[in-house]
Amino acid sequence: MRVLTPDLAQLARWYCDAPAALVELWDRSVGVPLATGTACEVVNRAYELAGHFQFDSPTLLQLAREAGFEGARVGYRESACAELAGLDMRAPDASLSMYHELRPSR
Repeated sequence: MRVLTPDLAQLARWYCDAPAALVELWDRSVGVPLATGTACEVVNRAYELAGHFQFDSPTLLQLAREAGFEGARVGYRESACAELAGLDMRAPDASLSMYHELRPSR
């Protein structure tokens, strides 16, 4: 199973280190209007639109293990499974996404 989700670590880093770039990325790639045009609003809208729990890679993988899956973080459009390679539609330069593949534990 391929999992694409916002990367909380990257979102937090951009919020702290590059707030104007975060707003520009939001405007260019998400397109949901912002009332204030601030990085703070981007973070809050991201939580609102993508679910109230955001993941970093270690947390996603820990929860996957607890649910009976093993997995790994993988690159954009990269997969050991030919059927999953090339499926990603949100490129790294257009999102703050992370990509994982999960499979049932043995």
